[in-house]
Amino acid sequence: MQVRGFAVGPIQENSYLAWAEGSDRAVLVDPGEEAPRLLAEIEREGLQLDAILLTHTHFDHVGAVAPVAKATGAPVYVPELERHVLADIMSFVPYAGFGPFESWEAEETVAGGEHLTLGGLEIEVIGFPGHTPGSVAYVERQHKVAFTGDSMLFRVLLSNREKLAQWTESVRNFAAKTKDIDTIVNGHQWEPFHQSDIAEELALSDAIMQRKITGYSKVILNSPRIIYTLGSKRIGLSDDK
Repeated sequence: MQVRGFAVGPIQENSYLAWAEGSDRAVLVDPGEEAPRLLAEIEREGLQLDAILLTHTHFDHVGAVAPVAKATGAPVYVPELERHVLADIMSFVPYAGFGPFESWEAEETVAGGEHLTLGGLEIEVIGFPGHTPGSVAYVERQHKVAFTGDSMLFRVLLSNREKLAQWTESVRNFAAKTKDIDTIVNGHQWEPFHQSDIAEELALSDAIMQRKITGYSKVILNSPRIIYTLGSKRIGLSDDK
């Protein structure tokens, strides 16, 4: 399996191009921004795009969806609960020569439990609500790689304790289903996660939920947060009541 990552846009979101060894078909995970650069890399590798896979619909992860979809004809797989969000984004940010969202609609929605054969890869979808309502992870078991977007990061940002509880349950579900996965790549840090990282992140979440740890105030992305840390992991809450 070949995986190439590209940090794109002003906050350096990680987009990934993945394909099976020897295949000329590929998938593109989370085309955040810089569509010309992503299209040039696809062409440079001599690949055709089977699909665009979205882990969630925050703008830094979907900003290049429309031009890449138009240029390649690749279908877009979008979390079912967030299809309307993608539609809103595409109508809010028009691209020259590109019609409204309805003119190219996402051809597939995913929620978890789907098994996809794309880019010469066998990909399982695992639901991961928390960071956003419909977040998903894409797992390629043969090569033991998972793409989690912003759901598994060394620095997680969540809105409140209710979302923390939901996200924690998703992490436990993901961990139970991916004990064989060696490499978990994410949306903003190049260093991959491993099983020990999941355990540490769950320990931090449990400490926060049980109010056994003290946080500190910090402004991140222009918003005040309460930040909690354990080892190399950090969880920030916008509302910590």
